[in-house]
Amino acid sequence: MKNFFTNTIRGGKPSTTYHRYLNHGITPLSIEHAHVLNTVHLPQYHPDPFDRLIISQAIIENTPVLTSNEAFAKYDVEIIKT
Repeated sequence: MKNFFTNTIRGGKPSTTYHRYLNHGITPLSIEHAHVLNTVHLPQYHPDPFDRLIISQAIIENTPVLTSNEAFAKYDVEIIKT
């Protein structure tokens, strides 16, 4: 998981974003089949398939979403604005 969430920034140095998230108790959420399958049941308020997957995860896992995307507010998910 570490390599997936560690980005390369200018100068080729690894980002510490992943570790900052962990230090604040935020952990990555794996994509499960149920998350993907649930996307077909979501209203078509938002066309982006990846965002719809995030919305589906939030609904199934009953967890908030960190986002600045206003389209997420149309769904029944808790939003934490970034």
